[in-house]
Amino acid sequence: MKGWVKVEKKLFRGYLEIYHRPGEDKWVDIAVSYWEGGMTHLTKVESSQFAVVHEGNVGVLSCYFKRYLIRDYRDGIKHIIRPSRARRALRGDEKVQSYGFNSPRALCLIEERISGLLRQSVLVTESIKDAPSVSYWINQGFADSPELRQQFLEDFGHVAGVWHSKG
Repeated sequence: MKGWVKVEKKLFRGYLEIYHRPGEDKWVDIAVSYWEGGMTHLTKVESSQFAVVHEGNVGVLSCYFKRYLIRDYRDGIKHIIRPSRARRALRGDEKVQSYGFNSPRALCLIEERISGLLRQSVLVTESIKDAPSVSYWINQGFADSPELRQQFLEDFGHVAGVWHSKG
């Protein structure tokens, strides 16, 4: 997380650690508003039982807010020595981008701590509007052209191979 700015905000029962890029201080207020339920215009989207995901506009940006929930007491203990799931997702994203792959831009990381222990974390990313999933392209996107589907699968396999070779 080199180059990110950390800001702490006191809460009634703990505090938030908010990380944003330099010069993007607006994310502190946005993070607090989100955390306190003030962003009622966001829409909840389907996710796993251990995450809550909202999407919506923040100014002119279309964003996703992914809140990672603590799964059980073991998860809480693991986070004493290991970074939050949101922080690990951010690090993974930075690694992917350092290898030259495109991914949605991370905008803000929020971690709630109570008595120093992690309770929840959120990663806010820019969304990619109307982007079909890979499964769409594999199953439907090239229905009219088996040659294009085959080329897509070969290209996708090459990209997956490069990802694996990079670790």
